Amino acid sequence: MPHMQKFILKAFLAITSGLSTQTLAEDGVPFETAKAIGRRVAWTAPLPGGEVRHAEQFGNQLYVLDEQNFLSSLNLNSGRVMWSVQVTGEGSTPDFMHTFEIRRGQGLAAKVTPMVLVGLGSELLKFNGTNGAMTKRVSMDRLPDTDPIEVGQYMVFGTNRGVVQWYNPDLEVPWRAFDCGDAMACDVSAGGDLLVAAARDGGVLCLQSGNGALVWRKKLLGPATGPAAIAGNKVYVASADGYIRCYNHFDSPVAWERLLEGIPAGGPMVAEEDCYVTVPGKGLHAFVADPRDEPGGVLSWISEKADGHIIAHDARTLLLHDAEDGVLRMVRRKDGRMTAEVPAGADRFLQTTGPLVAFVGKSGVVGLSKRN
Repeated sequence: MPHMQKFILKAFLAITSGLSTQTLAEDGVPFETAKAIGRRVAWTAPLPGGEVRHAEQFGNQLYVLDEQNFLSSLNLNSGRVMWSVQVTGEGSTPDFMHTFEIRRGQGLAAKVTPMVLVGLGSELLKFNGTNGAMTKRVSMDRLPDTDPIEVGQYMVFGTNRGVVQWYNPDLEVPWRAFDCGDAMACDVSAGGDLLVAAARDGGVLCLQSGNGALVWRKKLLGPATGPAAIAGNKVYVASADGYIRCYNHFDSPVAWERLLEGIPAGGPMVAEEDCYVTVPGKGLHAFVADPRDEPGGVLSWISEKADGHIIAHDARTLLLHDAEDGVLRMVRRKDGRMTAEVPAGADRFLQTTGPLVAFVGKSGVVGLSKRN
């Protein structure tokens, strides 16, 4: 959206939602915005190196890597910065960050140490998550081309050669690998004992996460538009051929599929008995996740004005972030009615097990907790 249109939209939202000019400043989440989405600003934390590039929760800590390559640890309850360390010079750009734990000993006597991996070219930099000390540099043969995910004791990722790779970050050795035939279209997803990878040539593979064995393989007319959703015994995939499909995980027949009115934005999201997918310009679509004997699926509702990516939800509402328009939208789950549309005040958001975390450009990080 052109800059002038964005300004007009923000001004309109300011008038209709009662926000003052001061609260529309670009350096933080407006307090009125937090209130409108049922949150409050619990804490703010400036960072030493500007805009956040990577962020990941581990336990009660949030680890962030900013644009000047400072790795910082924040306490999610208070927002206190526990430590910061520059992992490399400003001339380099880390590719990813991944957290895991090292466990030594058994039972209550076990010593658990959080660790942070930073991918830099062909190397992994290992940092102690407790104090920020770098413990080792490790070379890698197969480099991640997607953000790694945690599957048991392994981190799993897709490579630029189309291989799904299991890697043990503690022992620093690769484990299983499965060739998908083409580079990944999106991040790998995992749920239960399954792992789903989607290639750029339209291939979709369902693998057993525990041993890398192939469960089934499909070839779609377009690549997946985002990571698959895995819920119960179903796998949900949205693709560039304009379809959303639900597969039975064990033998891949299509449980249901629906041709949408455009190409989906991102992957589907499943919450309880509902499946959601956004089509730009057509809004948010809600389907019954597991209908009985309905090969065309069951469409519950369409919220036409609710463009954006779902960043949080509860039993009654969905919270969407429209990064292009710079707004947050609240939508009721029962009927798709949009109940709030307010300036976001942040570039992106991360839902943790505690607060909703907002990344506010170069100004730092804001923790938004639920109002009592």
